[in-house]
Amino acid sequence: MKYIVLIMCLLIDINVHAADMPAIAKDHCGGCHAVEKRLYAPSFRDIAIKYHGNAEAVIKLTENINKGGTFGWNTGIIMPAKGMANDREIKAMVDFIVGISIADSNSN
Repeated sequence: MKYIVLIMCLLIDINVHAADMPAIAKDHCGGCHAVEKRLYAPSFRDIAIKYHGNAEAVIKLTENINKGGTFGWNTGIIMPAKGMANDREIKAMVDFIVGISIADSNSN
């Protein structure tokens, strides 16, 4: 059942608004993640907030995307290993997430 939900998330065409968002985020990640709001998985901004100030953020995010999982978010969705991305796309995605400004965030 979890895999059916994940596949549905990946197939949903969510229109995310970010000019510098990597293609992988639009094509694959955007089915479950959005920039500003939680869909089926945490928003990219919430992920940026979680890792803000963490000197190992790039390493941890890269490892998490590569291995897949829930990463403590308890959403009921399990991200597949690599999220259907190659190493270049993963690097672009991680760079995008850590580059999100959290200055205006009023997230919980």
